Amino acid sequence: MKESYLADLHRRHGALLDPEVLVAKGEAFLADCDLDRHDESGMLRYVKERYGLEHAFTFQPTKFTAGVVIPSEGAERKNGADAQEWRGSF
Repeated sequence: MKESYLADLHRRHGALLDPEVLVAKGEAFLADCDLDRHDESGMLRYVKERYGLEHAFTFQPTKFTAGVVIPSEGAERKNGADAQEWRGSF
C-alpha cells in the first residue's frame, strides 16, 4: 500500500503521515507498550524514559482540519485516478 499510486498522491499533498518516518525524524513519539492508554501519567513516564525527555505533556486538540483533492480539468486517467496536476488544500 505504501508504494501505491493512491499513497503517493496523498503523500505529495501532505495528506499521508507515516508514524515510523515521523519517529525517525524526531517529529513524533511512539508509545509501543502495554500500558493502559487511559493511564496518562504512566504513558508520559514511558515516553519520557524511552526518548530521554526531561518534560512531556498531553494536549487535547480543539480544532481539526481536512482538505479535498480535486483533479484539474483535462487530466489524463492512470490506474483509475487522474495522473496530471492536482489542486487542493491540505
